[in-house]
Amino acid sequence: MVHVSNRGANKVGHVDLIYKDKVYSYGNYDDKYRKFFQIVGEGVLFIADKEKYIPFCIKHSKKTLFCFGIKLDKQQIEQIEEKLEVLMKSAVKWDPPCILTKEKKCDDYCSCLYKATKARFFKFSSGKFRTYFVLGISCCDIINEFIGSSGIDFLKKSGIISPGTYLYHLNRE
Repeated sequence: MVHVSNRGANKVGHVDLIYKDKVYSYGNYDDKYRKFFQIVGEGVLFIADKEKYIPFCIKHSKKTLFCFGIKLDKQQIEQIEEKLEVLMKSAVKWDPPCILTKEKKCDDYCSCLYKATKARFFKFSSGKFRTYFVLGISCCDIINEFIGSSGIDFLKKSGIISPGTYLYHLNRE
């Protein structure tokens, strides 16, 4: 799923993985650790129910969403399952501010997302996803992990891959 918007940091776009009706989204979601105009921070992965997340994105962030499907065979499904298992081994549960502080007025993205979807949040104790960097390890890189592990190679990494690059290639496919 590719997100686009004309508001704030959303102008750059974003890409998520939807697998088995769950959305896996990686980004610079912890306001406390954002640096350098929000392009660097601690990497956060959240897992949310697709049916709750999509309306949240449209209402909260005023995003336009483009959803694409990829038909997977049994072997590709097994490879994605293995990749998810490996990824989650270094994932450590993280709570957004609304849970940590018990405040009802938290208005950061993660708190709003949690209130609307009951998403689960994780940070990474090790590995390349520990630190988010928009020009390095970003939402596109985590998607590459899964798409590449399935054996689908429609997007060869050369330079910086952006959500717009994904949109272009998925439209072309």
